[in-house]
Amino acid sequence: MAHHNPYVECPYDVAHQVPKLRMQIHLIKCRKNNPHLAKLMKSCPFNATHIMPERELNLHLQCCTDRCLIEGQKYNCKQDHGDLGNPTFHAPIPKETWDDRECEEQSHMVGAHQNQESRPRSPR
Repeated sequence: MAHHNPYVECPYDVAHQVPKLRMQIHLIKCRKNNPHLAKLMKSCPFNATHIMPERELNLHLQCCTDRCLIEGQKYNCKQDHGDLGNPTFHAPIPKETWDDRECEEQSHMVGAHQNQESRPRSPR
């Protein structure tokens, strides 16, 4: 098993060996302490802890290990979570035939006639 070094070298002072998890905080402090050197350095757009001289930036951008994280997101066309658009609802269109309609009208008429006959008449 390969030994993983949790310490990284500060780009502003090679004598500084910083824990990887504290590198961002250290870089802010070291940049303030070395303003003349900070003007000559550039940071990687893929990882802010990657600081290097400006002349090395183009080479670094081509082989940065964190580039795949950003580029993978940018060109990933696969939709893992399906269609997230608004759902569409299409009400079913009832099928109508003229024969059925005539039967319904007749049954309503018969029902209405029966309702009138079954109601008690009020005295006048």
